[in-house]
Amino acid sequence: MRNTPPCSRRWQNPSPIPPPQGPPPADATAEPSVDQIKQYRTLSIRQDSLLKKEQELLTFFREDNPRVKDVRTQLTEVETLKKNLEDSFPRLAHTIVPVSTQPGAFVGGIDVAAEKARLGALEAKIKVLTSQLETAKTEAANLDLNEASILQLMRERDLAETNYRNYSTNLKNASNQ
Repeated sequence: MRNTPPCSRRWQNPSPIPPPQGPPPADATAEPSVDQIKQYRTLSIRQDSLLKKEQELLTFFREDNPRVKDVRTQLTEVETLKKNLEDSFPRLAHTIVPVSTQPGAFVGGIDVAAEKARLGALEAKIKVLTSQLETAKTEAANLDLNEASILQLMRERDLAETNYRNYSTNLKNASNQ
């Protein structure tokens, strides 16, 4: 194996997902077992994960890159296993697998409680930043209003300094004569 980081190796040699257990049922309306539902769910999650990984790799590599090809090979294998399960148990394709939404539960690799907390934190941050933006806009408007009077005062100061220098110079000239 080439010098690839450990996180990349797990995508290159994933743990194999066993093929569907048992012979296909004679009845197309037969109910899948709990193990088969779990296996189908695992395959679905794995398929989603591989699709995301493929998209992620395509942002950095071209389609002919070995990493992309490897992920696509794995994706084909998972899709084949999933299709075999669906062929054996057609109801699996239409079964909605219940997902736990208890705090700390993972849904397709996502911690729902953590994401809700993160969402709340981001909403609070948006409110604070919006408030700061409004304050900055108000201060900028006040600065624009005060700019004219500040410029007028600066002109008056410059005029007063110029007059002072002129009077001082005239006073020195008058006392020297």
